[in-house]
Amino acid sequence: MSTSKEQEIEELPPDESEPKEGKSKSKGKPVVKEPGAKAAKAKSGKEAKAAEEKGTRAAERSRREADPNARRVPYPASPDDVPEGLTDYAESYVKQQNLLLAGLFLFLMLYIGAVLFFALVGTWCVWSLGHWFLIKVIGIVFSSFFFLYLVKGFFKSHPMDKEMHIEITEDEHPVLFKFIEQLCDELGAPLPNKVFVSPDVNAAVMPRTSLINLFVEPKKDLLIGLGLVNSCNLSEFKAVLAHEFGHFSQSAMASSYTYVASRIIGDLVEGEDWFDRMINWSKKQDNAFAVFGHVVGAPLWITRKILEQCYKIITLQRLAVSREREFHADLVAVSAAGSNAVVHCLLRTDFGHQCFIQALNDLSTAIDHKLYSNDLYLHQDRASAVVRRKKKELELGLPPAFKSLHEGKNTEVFDAEEEEMTDEIPPMWRTHPSNSDREKNAKEQFVGAVVDHRSPWVLFDAPAEIKERMTYKFYRMVFKIPKNTDLADAAKVQKFIDNEHADTTYDPKYKGAYDDRPLEPGDLGELNTILRDKPWDDDRMEKVLTKLYDGCEEHAEAHAELYKEAQALRSSIVGRPSSKLKRRIEDVEKKQDENWEWFKSFDRRVYLLHVQMASQVAKEEKEELIERYRFQLEVQRLYQESRAAFNEADKYLTAHAMNQRNEINLGPEFVGEVLRVLRESWKALKKIIKDAREINLPAMKNFEEGESLVDFILEGKMVPEPPLDYAKGAWINKLMTQLQGVRTKCFRLHFKSVGGILRLQEQIATKWMAAREPIGAEVVEVEPIEAEVIPAEVIPDELMEAEVIPAEVSEAEPIAAEVTSATASVVSQAETPKAIAAFVVASSVAAAPELHSPQPSPAAEPAARVNVFDFDTTAPEPIAGAIASAPPAEMPGEAGFSLNAESAPQPEPAKPTPGAVPVAAAGLFSLDNDAPVKQKAEKEAREVAEKAAQSQSRLPGVVPASRVVASEAKPTPKTDTKPATGKRPAIRITLVRPGEKSPLAK
Repeated sequence: MSTSKEQEIEELPPDESEPKEGKSKSKGKPVVKEPGAKAAKAKSGKEAKAAEEKGTRAAERSRREADPNARRVPYPASPDDVPEGLTDYAESYVKQQNLLLAGLFLFLMLYIGAVLFFALVGTWCVWSLGHWFLIKVIGIVFSSFFFLYLVKGFFKSHPMDKEMHIEITEDEHPVLFKFIEQLCDELGAPLPNKVFVSPDVNAAVMPRTSLINLFVEPKKDLLIGLGLVNSCNLSEFKAVLAHEFGHFSQSAMASSYTYVASRIIGDLVEGEDWFDRMINWSKKQDNAFAVFGHVVGAPLWITRKILEQCYKIITLQRLAVSREREFHADLVAVSAAGSNAVVHCLLRTDFGHQCFIQALNDLSTAIDHKLYSNDLYLHQDRASAVVRRKKKELELGLPPAFKSLHEGKNTEVFDAEEEEMTDEIPPMWRTHPSNSDREKNAKEQFVGAVVDHRSPWVLFDAPAEIKERMTYKFYRMVFKIPKNTDLADAAKVQKFIDNEHADTTYDPKYKGAYDDRPLEPGDLGELNTILRDKPWDDDRMEKVLTKLYDGCEEHAEAHAELYKEAQALRSSIVGRPSSKLKRRIEDVEKKQDENWEWFKSFDRRVYLLHVQMASQVAKEEKEELIERYRFQLEVQRLYQESRAAFNEADKYLTAHAMNQRNEINLGPEFVGEVLRVLRESWKALKKIIKDAREINLPAMKNFEEGESLVDFILEGKMVPEPPLDYAKGAWINKLMTQLQGVRTKCFRLHFKSVGGILRLQEQIATKWMAAREPIGAEVVEVEPIEAEVIPAEVIPDELMEAEVIPAEVSEAEPIAAEVTSATASVVSQAETPKAIAAFVVASSVAAAPELHSPQPSPAAEPAARVNVFDFDTTAPEPIAGAIASAPPAEMPGEAGFSLNAESAPQPEPAKPTPGAVPVAAAGLFSLDNDAPVKQKAEKEAREVAEKAAQSQSRLPGVVPASRVVASEAKPTPKTDTKPATGKRPAIRITLVRPGEKSPLAK
């Protein structure tokens, strides 16, 4: 990253890296002066010192420019058309500050006078102790205590909290310091004493103040937030620093005087130290100390109340001056970077702060899985998409783009009405003006400037190193991770965060139905009973699915608005609420209940619909969906119980702390109430942990399916049961930490579980809709096959005269039948006379047309192929051997497809029976032209067979031929055989060679 930064610095055009020639502070950039103190009022020593400092800076800059190896500073070009007197102090600013200084001076004079008065009274009492001894002793005690009470404010130390700060030096980041020096030189502002960086989105002046600074100008340090560096471009960063350096130059003595005096008064009014704690301790004793505490504490309380009113008036005036100073510092920034840069950096910093908070929440989630990132600011960048998606504003935080330098004067980036609705702080109590007011101030005299879109990280040497240092410090100070904890690659941690958001960020099509609320479909057992007893039909399910999310957006918005209204009403309660306020709260709660009932009905409808769809198309997913709903309801219950237990304990502990500070008086018995509530909270935690042991986690990203819920929500070993009569501070802290941990982790699981339910429901709905869609017929075009024409070979018929053999008729000899019980004798083909065998073949064909023959055995003769159109699967099988010499062929069907005869089942050819009539005599036609059959012979053969059958049927014990086992004969149906009832006959195709006469023709 440092390499790319150096490349950008080298590629910077000369006119953007240095101030343009001819442009100086005397032209549009006057030196910032103190209000009411022009050049004639400035001290000559101070002017000489400033001139000497300027000369030193100029000489150093000339030396750097002459050095060919010196790195050029990436410095955005300053505007050319800065109006004259833009940075002069406004009359309102001078008036407000003079009024504040007068009030502070008067207050301090009275304050110092009171200190001297009590000092003199005490001294007089000591020197004149001989007269009225007791009264003067009491006077000495009271004077001493009041003297100490007033004087302690002057000496109370305020060490600057720099735990989160890292000091950087010019040796470490020379380009940044040259940038700061060049900007200070352009503005005529003093250089900062030291430069610190912090992790947040911020920039500030940090004065080093003490009591002596009432008379001596304090030193000032510069604080740069790396979150700010990560949020804006180089022009906007220049505007931010110019704003801070504007504060450096604002009435240095007046500013320090105001700051120190306000701090002393604030410590006297609001501060608490050893003196206050001693008085409070005395009041609670049951001996003479209690009398002392009340006697001394009463006048001190009256004194404090008087000081509070004075402090309130001074604070209001100080805040008014603070807002005027912000306006002036903004104009200083306009003179250095242009109006648009000032306004846009306000927008960027506000959005950058939202992204920073989101990144912290994401990293806190990763810590639960022992993941620690090495770059906090990569996650701040990635959080921008999440914030925009949650706010439902895709261009949130993006300033408008302008094509020319002078565009933007009439463009309002901030909406004054929206800010007034969202900002709960009254304008009089704000330290800074609203962004819309600052925008108007910055654009009142519009100044255009070229925008440098580079990142301010180009000013830092080895930015990756400073990012990791700050990230580690942040983890140590905020998340309290162990020392020397290894930090993981930020990309790996971000992948974990992305998976987390995939579960907890819901599709906009749900219209906010699942944002910030639990699911309440009702009792799942009852709903499953309804599904079993009264299932919905498909048409109803389709209608419900189509209109499922209608009305969700309106009710979700109403839910959010009513919640805000209820919170605002409750926070406005001071003491006992009025009847009017009670009615308003009750009205809001009634509307909330009505809105909540709508969502309950909605959740019930969603559950019923998707479980029924799953029962039709995905039985396994149905069970999974029901189990996921059960897990969801359990997690919600655990969250609500842990939240209630934590809030109840926190409320009593807060009241106990206020009671200890004598802010409220709850009596000595209140301690017992606190112990009782803490024990109840501990019991609630114990029950939650017990229930969580019986629950396993479903499949979710960043979790192992089947893992026990308790292993995730409970950190460490559960805090043991406390004694009945006391509770140690360490025990209370651990209890509250574990309750808060269960609460936050169940809250996280709630959103992940809802995301899993929605994803599964989408899968079920998709399958169900796909099953209901009609399947379109696929039309296959038939490709015609050109037939090969073979010229017919004409073979002359050879006529042979048939020899007529007269039939020999013999008398039938009766044979006595032998009857056996339960078994009928079957005449085998071997014992059947020739005439009877012929009848068996013919009758078997006519009696059993639907019987399928078995497959041919290896020894059997291969069956000849037949070509059929099988329109009914129950039609008779084609007869093997019917076509002896026809070649295989494919015949086009009526529906546009072809059926190959090879795919049809082939019956087994019948074994020849000795003495049986040839197959042709049974009604089949041969295509063998070498053996023509005469009709006369056929007729005579049929007559002989009929006579034989008649005589045989009269013999006792003989089974009719129709009952002979069908597999012993070939079924040979005729072409005119009638089909069975309700069945269509199979169609048999007989092929005839060209030139041959069809045997079917009679």
